[in-house]
Amino acid sequence: MEEVDNIIIHTLKNIGCDIDEEIVSLKQFTDEIIVKAVICCLEAITPGTGLPKILPASMSLRLRTATSIAEMIKDLGYRGDMGYQTLLYSNEVDIRRMFMFLVERLPRDTDKAGGHVKVKGRFEILMNDIRAKITNDLKKKWKPELMITDNIPFRSRSLTVPETFSKNISEDKKEYWNRYLLPITEQCTEQELIPSLIVLNEIEESKVGQISREESLHALNKQTNNISEAIDIQDINTEITLNKALNNTMEDETVEKMKSLSVDDIKNTIQSVTDNVHRLKDEIQTLDEELKILKRKETQILEQKKIEDELLENNVKQLKIKSRSYKLLPSKDENVQKLEEMIQASTEKLTNLANQWNKHRTTLIEEYRNLREISTLKDSESYKIEEEFEQEKQKSKELEKEIAIKNVLHKQLQDEVAQLSKTVNRFAYTHRIMEIIGNIRKQCTEMDKILEDTKQLQKDINKLTGKLDRSYVLTDEMIYRDAKQEETSRKAYKLLVTLHSDCNDIIEVAKQTGSIVREIRDLQEQVDTEKSYDIGARIDRITADLEQVRKETTTLQQEKMNRKS
Repeated sequence: MEEVDNIIIHTLKNIGCDIDEEIVSLKQFTDEIIVKAVICCLEAITPGTGLPKILPASMSLRLRTATSIAEMIKDLGYRGDMGYQTLLYSNEVDIRRMFMFLVERLPRDTDKAGGHVKVKGRFEILMNDIRAKITNDLKKKWKPELMITDNIPFRSRSLTVPETFSKNISEDKKEYWNRYLLPITEQCTEQELIPSLIVLNEIEESKVGQISREESLHALNKQTNNISEAIDIQDINTEITLNKALNNTMEDETVEKMKSLSVDDIKNTIQSVTDNVHRLKDEIQTLDEELKILKRKETQILEQKKIEDELLENNVKQLKIKSRSYKLLPSKDENVQKLEEMIQASTEKLTNLANQWNKHRTTLIEEYRNLREISTLKDSESYKIEEEFEQEKQKSKELEKEIAIKNVLHKQLQDEVAQLSKTVNRFAYTHRIMEIIGNIRKQCTEMDKILEDTKQLQKDINKLTGKLDRSYVLTDEMIYRDAKQEETSRKAYKLLVTLHSDCNDIIEVAKQTGSIVREIRDLQEQVDTEKSYDIGARIDRITADLEQVRKETTTLQQEKMNRKS
């Protein structure tokens, strides 16, 4: 365990724990050093614990800090026995197990000076930046985006836009607007765009209020025309009639009259036009319904015609058959004889064809069976090949995944090796590790040899017991046969039975003694481990601490009484 202790002490020094050079094993650790090293490890794993690195003088405060440290170690996932007694009344085995757990939980790269983690790698830097950004955003108060108007002043600029509402526009202006006028996005900056558009909209609305009454009437007439044109027309004839009606109602003469009329008269005319439009729409709907009814009747008539055509074809066929039969009636005997000869010839032809078919059928069935067997064999072989191919494909995918994982691990290890300090003499550690691995391999080989010897011994024992049982059964049968006739054979049989039972008892006693010896060995090992814990010294320390706690309680009680008096 010296190598393990040296590695633990070296890592504790690297994370900033102040340990003397004289201390070379965990046996030499005192309570203060243990607590200091554990707190350094916890600070390196989870910074900001706020625990004191030195134990207080008061025993009650010591117990409280030790219990809090033990709880933090349990929260990290330590599964062993952990409490204040592990830190204050330390045992070498428990301390070594605890420090091994904490060293495994340490970050990969640590700063020797202060124990703060150096985060390296793009992914880790990105994750830390995201984490810091989220924490800063959570600390701020939330505001809607529309309320955030910091550093955005309301500055507008005059925009030049073509005057679409005016009529009298010169050709020069149009040519300027078409060729040389810049878009509004290029006439100002992005911050000035929305304020400039708002100001321009206000100016446009003020100009629109000054449009003459004639232009408003003209716009109103255009709206009525747009309303009439937006009506959905389904049929071509109805569309023509609707266009005629709209053209009759909205001629140029009526528009000139509307200019001289008042607003109420214009509204009345628009209402009459809309009524006419609705009336025409209703007429269109009625015509559509009548058209649908006529289409249904047409389909029914076509179906009836189809049925009558089929009946007519059937009647024509029957008529042809009957006309042929009527032609055969005058010479019926000759026709019957001819039909019988034709039937006989057809039957003979059918029998010949059947015989020929049976001859060919047997050969074809045999060929079919052979081909079927060959196809089944090929299918089974192809299925096996497909299964093997799928398995190989799956194995190749798994190997590719493993190779990718190992490549990533190889890169990480290379980065870690490059980041490690060159001053540390790692050859000694690697040499020690290789020696430990060699010793472990030797022990494994020796254990394998012992297991092989025990297996061989068990086989020999089983063979001998089987041989002994068979020989006992054989001798028992032979002596039992002779025991019916001879007195000596009877005595020999009794002695054989007693000898067999005594041997079984001896074997059972040997087994019990072996189990007892194993139990004694286990108990001796437990006793040795308990002796290594040095329970007596720990009990003495506990009693001394208990006396100190009692003294502290008595002094506190006296101080309390003095304050009351």
